[in-house]
Formats: sequence, C-alpha cells, structure tokens
Amino acid sequence: MKSVLARFVAIHRYGHISSNDLDLQHLSHPDYSSIKSITDTLEYYGIANVAVHVPKSSLDQLPQHFLALFEENQPEAYGLVTRK
Repeated sequence: MKSVLARFVAIHRYGHISSNDLDLQHLSHPDYSSIKSITDTLEYYGIANVAVHVPKSSLDQLPQHFLALFEENQPEAYGLVTRK
C-alpha cells in the first residue's frame, strides 16, 4: 500500500519519483514523522510546498488535493484531502 505522501506525489504527477524512493527518503528523515520530515522530503525532490495553519473559513482556497495534519495536540496523523 502506498503511503499518504506517495499518493500525494502520484496525484500531482511527479512520475519521476518512485514511491519506494520517496518513502525511503521520508522514513529515514531524522525527524520522521513530523511535518518537517514531509516538507524536507518534498523539498529534496524539488516539489514546492508550504506548511501553514489554515482556519476553517479559508479551506475553500486550498488546492483540490493537499496533505493535512489532524489533531495537532495528539499523536500526529496525516491525511490526503480531496476538496470537493
């Protein structure tokens, strides 16, 4: 099963990046499973990204597909979101 990060990269058609290489880069990050490990992994592959806190009132301004961190005060859980 592909990771959330690999599915995100596939949706955005970064076909030159294999999911195995992407996951290896992400899983070997010293700060894995932090948001920094995700942003650093995307930057490593030259994929523009930004980590921001977005209020609910602005969710309609986000791209159709994005990664989200849920329950920031709990153990971190990430998800791939498709805005409809």
